[in-house]
Amino acid sequence: MLFNSNFLMNVLCAVDSKQIDIDGKIPKDVLDGLKQLGLFGQQAPPEYGGLGLNSTEYARVQEITSLDGGVAVTLAAHQAIGFKVIYYLHRQPIADQIVL
Repeated sequence: MLFNSNFLMNVLCAVDSKQIDIDGKIPKDVLDGLKQLGLFGQQAPPEYGGLGLNSTEYARVQEITSLDGGVAVTLAAHQAIGFKVIYYLHRQPIADQIVL
């Protein structure tokens, strides 16, 4: 993996899951931290700014992010909705415009 999973676990342990559920949103600083770790592009190829994780690495990250359901679903959605369609259909002009 391209980042320290212990660091990720420490970041997620500091997340206030109850407050996220009460507010109905993930705080911007948490989302920014996840972005800095590259977690919105876990399976995206490095040439598009992603981490290029294989399925096993992705599953391991999902185990860690499942410490907070909202964070886990948010990150999983970025891997499943939109990205895969663009990637597998090889829409190069569209894919080149995506910034992760």
